[in-house]
Amino acid sequence: MGRPLRLLLAEDNATNRFVFSRLLRGTRIDVTIAENGVEAVRAAEETSYDLICMDMSMPEMDGLDATRAIRAGHGPNRRVPIVALTANAFAEDMEACRAAGMDDFLAKPVSKDVLFAAILRTLPAGTEAPAAEAAIPPMTTPSEDAMKPRRAA
Repeated sequence: MGRPLRLLLAEDNATNRFVFSRLLRGTRIDVTIAENGVEAVRAAEETSYDLICMDMSMPEMDGLDATRAIRAGHGPNRRVPIVALTANAFAEDMEACRAAGMDDFLAKPVSKDVLFAAILRTLPAGTEAPAAEAAIPPMTTPSEDAMKPRRAA
């Protein structure tokens, strides 16, 4: 790609946002934060992302409804991979995520290895993987600015 991977993280819990950002530290992943489903849909309509990680239980609009809205919309992320993040890892939860249009499913808490495996599974073929020392051999050394999470507008 020649640029950092652009990831939208939709997560209402501040601790989970912090942990997720720490897992991605030292990678070529530019993270934008949405604190609820409404913010996630708005961000997905305004900015192109390479991947969306979507918490299932959020205020105002849950992850399933936000995913349906993104998939039904006309924004740049209509077909971008969406990975569900949830503490509920039951078969019916996974089925509901797939039915809403999600591409993958991760149970919290998420480890670095599991997160990177999901990123690699969901990226389109030919996409350059973001480097992480512990999970993937490094390709470049990103700047600190590339890892600072930004809040979605």
